[in-house]
Amino acid sequence: GCTEENMFCEALIAADPFVEIAASEPLPESGGGGGGEVGDRRVYRMSTCIEDMGAYSTLSDWRIMAIQHSPDARLAEARGILGRIRTRDLYRFVGEVLDPPPPLPA
Repeated sequence: GCTEENMFCEALIAADPFVEIAASEPLPESGGGGGGEVGDRRVYRMSTCIEDMGAYSTLSDWRIMAIQHSPDARLAEARGILGRIRTRDLYRFVGEVLDPPPPLPA
């Protein structure tokens, strides 16, 4: 349902700054400078890898498994949220408030 989707998104947002995805092509010989590189390849975050179709194509369920089983302390929040989804300890739905529809023109 919607709750699981929201929790899943929160887990991915929490993990995004710490999950590095290498570009599919090496950097040009001229270098690249400016950081965001590992070895001879640019590094993307999950939220920016759409810029490189090869990097983007590596986004699949295994990334979630990698987050869940990573010993990286920076991923603890994301692991916690994913663990809650797995054990069905979902956010509670308290209620919903809808604004009344605007009056129809006369």
